[in-house]
Amino acid sequence: MNNSTISFLEDLLPQGFFALTIRSPVVYGRLTGIQCPAMSEPYVLLTASNIPGSNQLDDFPVPILASDLVSYIGEPVALIAGPDLFQLEQYAQQCQVLINEEPLPDEKAIAQRQFIVGTYEDSSGTLESAKTVEGTYRTGIQEHWYAEPHGAVAEFFSNMESLVIDTASQWPAHVKRSVAQVLSIPIERISVTSRRLGVHLDGKLWYPSLVACHAALCALFTNKPVKLMLTREEDFRFSPKRNASEISLRSEVDAATGSLLKTEGKVFLDLGYCPGFVDEIVDSTCLGAVGLYRFPSLKLDAAAYQSAKPPQGPFAGFGLSQGFFAIERHVSQIADAASQDPAQWRKDHLLPCGGSLLLGTQIYEQPVEKLIDMTAAASDYYRKWASYELLRDSRWQESWDKNMFRGIGLAAAYQGTGLVHETTGQTVTMVLKTDTSLHIKLGAIDYAGASLWKHLVAEILSIDPALINVSTGLDSGPLCGTAAIADLIIQACRDIQKRRLIEPLPITSTVTQKQKPPSTKDGKSNAFDSLSFGVAVVEVEIDTITYIPLIRGISLSIEGGHVFSEKQMQNLLKMSSIHALGWASREYLRYIEGKIPDELLYRYAIAAPDEIPPIQIQFLKNDEAPPKDIGNLPFSTIPAAYVQAVSQAMDYPFDSIPLTVQDIWEAALIKTRRMKEEHYGEI
Repeated sequence: MNNSTISFLEDLLPQGFFALTIRSPVVYGRLTGIQCPAMSEPYVLLTASNIPGSNQLDDFPVPILASDLVSYIGEPVALIAGPDLFQLEQYAQQCQVLINEEPLPDEKAIAQRQFIVGTYEDSSGTLESAKTVEGTYRTGIQEHWYAEPHGAVAEFFSNMESLVIDTASQWPAHVKRSVAQVLSIPIERISVTSRRLGVHLDGKLWYPSLVACHAALCALFTNKPVKLMLTREEDFRFSPKRNASEISLRSEVDAATGSLLKTEGKVFLDLGYCPGFVDEIVDSTCLGAVGLYRFPSLKLDAAAYQSAKPPQGPFAGFGLSQGFFAIERHVSQIADAASQDPAQWRKDHLLPCGGSLLLGTQIYEQPVEKLIDMTAAASDYYRKWASYELLRDSRWQESWDKNMFRGIGLAAAYQGTGLVHETTGQTVTMVLKTDTSLHIKLGAIDYAGASLWKHLVAEILSIDPALINVSTGLDSGPLCGTAAIADLIIQACRDIQKRRLIEPLPITSTVTQKQKPPSTKDGKSNAFDSLSFGVAVVEVEIDTITYIPLIRGISLSIEGGHVFSEKQMQNLLKMSSIHALGWASREYLRYIEGKIPDELLYRYAIAAPDEIPPIQIQFLKNDEAPPKDIGNLPFSTIPAAYVQAVSQAMDYPFDSIPLTVQDIWEAALIKTRRMKEEHYGEI
């Protein structure tokens, strides 16, 4: 946790207890008991039978502690708490979880969707004068890699009448509701302080609620302040990851123009056991899987499955990035099949203004063509793409692997402001005090939030930033991006501006995000009514000896409405770009027999500073529009652009991420064999 949290914990330790989690060692089976050594007072062991209220989180069917079946390796089954951490660890190591293992049940579909666009009719065969382009596009899981593992401190005060919880959460209100129903105490007796978040990538949305419930249970039964802090390895193995995806797309296109005629798609998502935000992840993935393009005839079937793994998701983008990877790779392959520049193909087939996204949200602006031209100019895309195409064509020679391997790729995407499905909106309270200092209260603050909000308020109200204080603890919706908060802060500042001329200090202004009106006939929320757009170009060179790709540069162009702090937004986008590139190229992670193998855990790493390529970011100015969320756009554009660049460099259609050196080397072997067969006949 961050320094402020560590300081709080250190102050607590002299009179506080520690807590540890006992977890299932097997994938699936029936829990029959827990054998632990005799523990002297005041050490305690807690199981599901000790929970006074509901044994699940609010909103999500996530068990607090397993009571009958265990459904994945690492599922919490018990808690132990006591004053000495070393002794507690000794007790934990001697505990045995007794489970009768059973065969894994069949994977269970927990959400299904079907979308029909245009004049789609089921029929077999290929349309006359059409060419078929098809592919299956896979994305791997990804660790959030926040700076601090999950943890919480819980303490009762006033003879157990009030409970105070400290944790790093994007959604403190959910922590409060979950703890109240688990402990069966009035929610008014609970207060939650969200410590300032590090870089979380939406990894601290719901899982802190589970950890906080564990800490609160231990505090209830020991009547002591309790600290529960996951180790880095424990967090890595059992906390949610970006979920894996498999998206198959099959398009019939006009052989002469490359225009889409008919498209079929299937989306498969593995979300682990009892995941949260299922509908959000499924619908966001489907939105991404059709991208920004006109489909005269489309059918898309989607299914999310529950499996014997820790709960998966959400991750930045809630599935939108997995969908965009699939469609952006697909349209690049369509352009290749039609011998067209992929950038020009995109410009020719974009949804127009007035067009609708998959869930019915209407597009009121379409700046992607401008963004493509901006990014192409900054990266010299058009000249390089044509040059690298000539190099690719020349490789079908005996010496193809002696030529320079270079490629360049482009991808486009959008991001919504907020979530697809309704949740409680954000709330901001601002107080201008009698000494002209100002206090801002929010639900949670992310890694850049405090300085960002001080800068914004100081700019509008002409107040010295040193006189502005920012705190958390307000009941508010989940923190998923900064745009909604920025808009509310601007509204509150304008309200105070008007009132301070006619009202005495202090002045309080509370602004709550308005509920979004339905945008479709079936009443779905218009969550994507304020779209931001992005285009990325990635250029690579492949070492012909090692087949290690060198990323020569990334260019990113963004339309994000009013950019109120360009420097901070650039820093945000650069950080997201590094994580997006890691997901695309190096962060190889998977579950084998229900767990992450040790070798993958210990080899997992994000890019070192000296490995970060040049990243160029520019904004398409749109100060008339409100601030928009933009931080997830690199995840939706850079992976597809990177894979397209490597595909052009190797003249091989890659379709999965992470795209590793091993994948590139195997493609080189295939190319070499084909070349020899071409020149020497069958070998």
